[in-house]
Parts: sequence; C-alpha cells; structure tokens
Amino acid sequence: MFENFIIPPIGLSYVAASLKKEGIDVEILDANALQMTWEQLEKELESRGKVDVIGVTGMTPTIDRTYRTAQIARKHCKHLILGGPHGTICTDQTFDDCPEVDIIVLHEGEVTAPILIKKLENGEDIDDVRGIAFRKDGKIVKTERRDLIQDLDSISQPARELLPMDKYRYPIGKHKKISVIITSRGCPYKCIFCNKTMFGQMWRARSAKNVVDEIENVYRTYGIKSFIFYDDLFVTDKNRAIEICQGIIDRKLNIEWKCECRVNLVDKELLTKMREAGCILISYGVESANQKSLDFLNKGITVEQIRTAFKLSKEVGIEKMAYLIIGIPGESKEDAMRTITFAEEIDADYVQISILTPMKNTPLFDVANEKGWIVSKYAKNPYDQELTERHVLATGDIPEEDLEKLMKDAHRKFLLTPKYLFKTVKRVRSLNQIKNVMITGTQYLKWLKSKN
Repeated sequence: MFENFIIPPIGLSYVAASLKKEGIDVEILDANALQMTWEQLEKELESRGKVDVIGVTGMTPTIDRTYRTAQIARKHCKHLILGGPHGTICTDQTFDDCPEVDIIVLHEGEVTAPILIKKLENGEDIDDVRGIAFRKDGKIVKTERRDLIQDLDSISQPARELLPMDKYRYPIGKHKKISVIITSRGCPYKCIFCNKTMFGQMWRARSAKNVVDEIENVYRTYGIKSFIFYDDLFVTDKNRAIEICQGIIDRKLNIEWKCECRVNLVDKELLTKMREAGCILISYGVESANQKSLDFLNKGITVEQIRTAFKLSKEVGIEKMAYLIIGIPGESKEDAMRTITFAEEIDADYVQISILTPMKNTPLFDVANEKGWIVSKYAKNPYDQELTERHVLATGDIPEEDLEKLMKDAHRKFLLTPKYLFKTVKRVRSLNQIKNVMITGTQYLKWLKSKN
C-alpha cells in the first residue's frame, strides 16, 4: 500500500453522520488508515466485544480484501451489512462469494441505513425497507428501490470526528494532511467503460454555499489545507463551479485542491478562477490519442479539445494528470504507443496508464461478453499486492502480456526521463513534498521491477 496515498472512507462517514443524527451509536474503524494487519484487525474487534451491526464497504477492484474483512468482522456482530458500489452492481454474486454478508444496502445509504438498523435493533421484519437485499429462507430478496437523494444539501456533513484525520495523505501537494469533499453525485455522460449504478446518470449537486461551508469547517476544525474534490465531475455546471471558487476566495481559505474534469467543459475564465481559489491539479480523462478509440469509448470529446484543455491549464498554472487507457478494441500496438507519446506532446505533469477493463453493468462489459472477449484471471492488485479477480479483454488485437509490458514501459518512459525528473525537483516546495517524491518513487520502482 502507498503510505502517502490514504483516502478517508467518505461514504462510510456520510452514513455514520446520518446514523448519529437519528440517535444511533456508531463508530468507524478505519483499519486501512491505521495500517492494521489482519491479525491486528481481529484483535481490535475482539477487544470491543460483540456488537449489533458491523458495516463494511466494498469496491470491485479490492473486493477480495472486503470479503476477508467481512469474514473477520462477522464473528463479532449479530448482523453484517455491506455497502458500496460492488454490492449494488453485483448483488447476487456478492451473496454467493461472501456468505458472511447478511444484508446489502443498495445505492445511497444515508436514508436507508438508519431505517434498517432501527428495524434490526427492534427485531422487526425488514421486508418493507426500501433499497436493500438480504437472505431469507435460502433465497435472495431485493426490496423496492429507494429513490436517489435529490436535495444533497439536506445530508449531514460526513462524521469526520469518527476518523483518524491525521492519517490521510495524497502524494501530490505541499501539505501533509488531506480531506475529501464530494460536491455532486452522478454523471450525465455515457462513456461505455464507466458504471453509474451507484449514483445514477442524473447529475445532482450541492449548493455552492453548502460546499464552501464544509470546506471551511474542515479547514478551521482540523487545520487541513489540502482537499480532493471527489466528484465524478467537478465542472458539470460552470457557474456553480465559479461560485464555489469565489466562496473559497471570499472567505480567505488558504487551501490547495485537486479535482477531475472533462476536457470539453473547461475554458480560460473557469481555469483562471479555479487557480485563484487554490486548484493545483486537474485530472483529465484523456483515455486515448486516437479519435477512433475515443469514439468507441463514447467519450464525446476530440483530440483537439484535449490539447486545448492541457494548454489552457498550463497557462494558468494548474498541473495536469492524464488518465490514459490502452488495450481498446481495434487498437494496434502502434495506436497504443501513440497514446503514450501523446502524454508528452500535451505536456502532462502526471500520467496514470490503465489497461481497459470491462466492469460489470457497463455497456463495455455487455459488448465484450457478447463477442466472447472476456477472460477472468487473478492478479495482484498494485494497491495492496493481494490477489484479486479481474476481467480482461482478449480481443486478439494486442496480447495481454504485451499490454502489461507496454504499460510498464510507458510509465518507465514517462517517469524516468530527464524532463520529468527536472519537473519533479522543480515543484518541490516543502519537506512533505520531498517525502512524497521519495515514497512514491520507491513504490513505482518496485512495481516497475515486478513481474506481475
């Protein structure tokens, strides 16, 4: 695990806040932030005695880790509840794969969780609780879907007081401690590899004032000056984004922050305001330098828009992360190399290169499944080095072993060039940044040398 890349469990924190609001006693044990071993987790739960409910959250890339957590936790509670995207997307499979899970909260949990837990506390039937799935008489029961929350301002701020707030880190930026802000939910765009089951296609946003109130509260309460805007897309409504930036400026909040944007939604006016408000990094979904691949992925952007967004971001002083994908159906090895060299052409400050993965409940998965492209295999998750099942595309265009080598060669080519090393040294402004460079560099070199 990257010790300088630890993100707070914001989803659990939102649910915990809603439980507290309803008078339910709740604690959060962030074993990840505390860097607990499995043995330490077992001992910690044992020391707390048996409780009524333990909730865990799970995402598909690390679901085997979630299952192992559930296996340990189930011995120390009456009911084990799973939340998060994986259980919502792969409900039946989750129950099959992890018999320790009693109930799955589907989609958003802030409204559902308090209702469910009160029913469990009172020994009442849960059949009428909307938005859950559970085992009953050897069968899986799914109740009526709960509507997504429309008024996000009505949700309580995350229960950060239950978290070890001094433990969270991000490898980019001059400040040591970080926190996460979610200003909106959902994404209106239709990229075929992206799953929108959790928060839906409809974009829902908090008001600018509500967002800035939370930022100020975290800033004043915990002394945190570095934030990650964890939205699928921060800039969906330009006017709201500018209003948030202006609120940060007007309240004189001396912070730095990072976010994700689409290249076709930014312009010079917006980027200038974002930089003035403390934005230091934008992660863009570049995906490919080949227009035919962008069209296949249904990105709705052009190569020229990518160039423009990176140029404007550089002009205003915001660093750029390029998310790149190789292994797109129809691409040759030369096409993949074109994408990799494109990162240098647009002067990306950072790159993250991935092999296209068909996630369940996505149009890509459906197409790949129909064409017989999907192969399941176990591989080490680079985050925690644990074996995790994943689906890969076997299209025949580029062999998988060549893609793996290409991905590592690309990272090596980008990260170990004199230009990149010079930029890395030039951006160092604090002891924390020196530490981040050393830790991240060491971890990347280990990964580049590894065979799997």
